[in-house]
Amino acid sequence: MQERRITIRLEHPARAHYCPADDLLPRDGRLENLSERGAKVWVHEAHRRGERITITFPLQGTDSLVTATGTVHWSSKRLLGRPRHAVGLEWRSMDERARQRLQEFLGGDRWPGAPAKRRRRTGVIVLALGAAVVGLGVSARWTAGLMDHNRRLGGAVEQRNMVIGTLSQREEVLRAELDMAKGQLDATSREIAQLDGQARELETLLGSLTQDVGRVQRSYAQAQQERRALAEQLVALERNRAELIRRLTLAEELRLAVREAIESRQALRQAPATALRAPPPWPGNFGFVIRDGRSTIPPSTAADPPS
Repeated sequence: MQERRITIRLEHPARAHYCPADDLLPRDGRLENLSERGAKVWVHEAHRRGERITITFPLQGTDSLVTATGTVHWSSKRLLGRPRHAVGLEWRSMDERARQRLQEFLGGDRWPGAPAKRRRRTGVIVLALGAAVVGLGVSARWTAGLMDHNRRLGGAVEQRNMVIGTLSQREEVLRAELDMAKGQLDATSREIAQLDGQARELETLLGSLTQDVGRVQRSYAQAQQERRALAEQLVALERNRAELIRRLTLAEELRLAVREAIESRQALRQAPATALRAPPPWPGNFGFVIRDGRSTIPPSTAADPPS
């Protein structure tokens, strides 16, 4: 197939390590081809166009590793049966010595006179050494990162355990307070129910008292009317009593007068004739009632009647 790129692109299958710009944790990848402008890399996750990836890979036939940062120019979906995504990188930043080694590598491989067997053997050796070095570096870095991460995790776990213990103590305290509050709430509910019953009884009693007060007021008004009527009757009775007393007094006086008159007539009838011929001196009250031997009215000033 005719090469359409201006720069040389060589098939260069090699193990590589890469890390995205947002995650500095190295990952294992696979380099497929290489050029001065970029490379094709197989990675584990999908990347969008414009993302940056830093990759480290060996050069066959050399003892050096090249580290470069590229921008994702294109990215393919994961194919069936392949656990990785194909990504096309375009170099953005590269050390000048690494760029020079890359150019020398690409330029040296173009000459057909170089022994292919020696290049392959050297490439294999370099690849193995580079992979070993990279593996050791990555392993050391990975180990250090893991140890640091483990230390942080241990501190976080210890802090979490302390927080859990504190929360457990607070939970016990809150549970005790909740139980106490629940008991107080139950007692308050019972007291409220009791007070409610008492309030209903008081309302019933108040209604009964209101009715009793109404009856008492009506009875009092009726009693006032009866009192006034009794007072009027009493006044009338007092008048009647006075009138009766006056009448009785007059009747008693009249009875005494009549009795004296009867006694006087009886005395006159029983007296001797001589006494009848010589009557006592005229007292001057002829024709009037004599009471206890005395006239009931003052003596008359009229002349004595003829004998």
